[in-house]
Amino acid sequence: MSIKQQKLDKLWQTAQSAFNSSNYKAAISALQKIQRSNAGLSRQGLYLLAECRFQLLDFSKAWALLENLTAKYTNLTPIELNLKGRTSFKLGDSALASEYFVQATQAGNDSYADASRIAAAELFNKLGDFQRSVDVLLPLLSKSDFYLHTCNLLIEAYSKQGHKQDAHALVEQLTQRYLLEGSIEQALHAALMLIDAGYYEQARKLLEKSNREPNILNEVAEVLLLAHNGEYQKCVTKYEAIRSGDHKAINYDLARVYDKLGNYEESFQLVQRAAQLHLKERTLTPLNRQAVKKLLTKVLDRRESGKKDNIESPVFMGGFPRSGTTLLETALDTQKQLYIFSEADTMAPVIAAMYSQYGYTYPQDLAKLDDEKIDFLRGVYLSYAKRYFNNDDVKLGQIVDKSPYHCAASDFNAIPQRSRDNAYSSSVRCTVELLQAKLQLPCVQ
Repeated sequence: MSIKQQKLDKLWQTAQSAFNSSNYKAAISALQKIQRSNAGLSRQGLYLLAECRFQLLDFSKAWALLENLTAKYTNLTPIELNLKGRTSFKLGDSALASEYFVQATQAGNDSYADASRIAAAELFNKLGDFQRSVDVLLPLLSKSDFYLHTCNLLIEAYSKQGHKQDAHALVEQLTQRYLLEGSIEQALHAALMLIDAGYYEQARKLLEKSNREPNILNEVAEVLLLAHNGEYQKCVTKYEAIRSGDHKAINYDLARVYDKLGNYEESFQLVQRAAQLHLKERTLTPLNRQAVKKLLTKVLDRRESGKKDNIESPVFMGGFPRSGTTLLETALDTQKQLYIFSEADTMAPVIAAMYSQYGYTYPQDLAKLDDEKIDFLRGVYLSYAKRYFNNDDVKLGQIVDKSPYHCAASDFNAIPQRSRDNAYSSSVRCTVELLQAKLQLPCVQ
C-alpha cells in the first residue's frame, strides 16, 4: 500500500470516528481533504458528508451533495433516500419528503427502509392521505421492532378514514398479542396507547395482565381510566398512594382531580409544587447576555436616531398553551390577504443559510450580522414562505408566523427527554425575542 493510500485511509478513519462522536465539523474537514485528492470521495463518503451537513442544519448544502450523489448513482440505497426525505422535509416540502421515504421502502428491506415506512406514514397522516399511510404501514406489522408504532399510526389512519371495523380488529390483534407474549413494560406502553386512542376496555385487559408486576406506569394508567370514568375520589386515593414523594407529572394530574372535587386550595398547592419541580429540571444553555445587549443597543440607537425602516415584516405570534393563540390564528386565517404559518419549521432554512452563506452559527453569531446579511436572510425566509404557500405573490407584511417550531438545534438530541418540553418552549421564546431585536420583526405575545 502506498503512503498516499495510507494517508487517505487514515483520513477516512478520522472522518468516521468524528461522525460517530457527533463531531461533524471535524468529520467534514477530513472528508474535504479526501475530496481534494485525486481519488475524490467514494459513494459512502458523499453520503457521510451530506449527513454531516444535515446534522449541522446546513440543509441546502446537504441537498446539493445528495443531488450530486443522485447524478453519479442512479439506484440510491434506502439510507440515501431516507436522508433525501429528511432533507426535503427540513427544506419545507413535506409532499416530496414522503415520496422519497416511499422510494426508500422500495429500494431495500433494511432498518432504514423500515424507518422510512414510519416516516412516510407520519407525513401521509399529517397530509390527510390516510390510504397511502395504510399501504406503506401494513408490511411492518410483521416486524416486532416497529409493531406498536405501526399499530398506533394504522389505528389513526383507519379511524380518520371511517374504517372503524379495521381499527377495532387491529386493536384486538394488538391486545391479544401483548396478552400472550411480550414484557410487562410492552403491555403497559400498549395500554397507554390504547387509552389515548379511546379503547378503554382493551387497555383494561392489558393492565390486568400487568398487575402481576405492579409498577408506577401501571398505576398511572389505571388512574387515567378512573379519571375518564369520572371517579375522582378514587383517583385521589390512588394518586396519593403512588405519589411517594414529589413528581411533577403526578402533581399536575392530581391537581386536576382535586379541582374536579372542588378542593381548590389543595389543587393550587399541587400546581405550585409541580411548577417548582419543573423549574429545577431546566437544563438550557444560558443566552449570551453580552451578544443580546449588543443587539438591543444597536436597535435602540437606530430607533432613537429617528431612522425609519421601510421594510415589510412578518408578525410572530406566540403564547402559552391554552392561551388563545390557536383561536386567534383561526380568526386571522379567515382573512384572504394573510398567510398563516402554524407551528412550522420556518427558522431552519434561515439558520441553515446563516451557516452556508457566512459560516455563522445560531445563536452565537447573531451579533455579526450586518444590514446586508439581514436583508439576505429576510429573502431566505420569504422564499421559504412562497414555497410553503405555493404562491410567488406572498409579501412579508402578509405573513403571521404562529409559534415557529424551533427545537432543531445541533445539540438538541443531547437534552434529556424529560427536559425537551422545557427546551422547546424556551427555544421558541428566545428565537422570537432575538429575531425581533435583530431582524426588526414585530412580535405579538
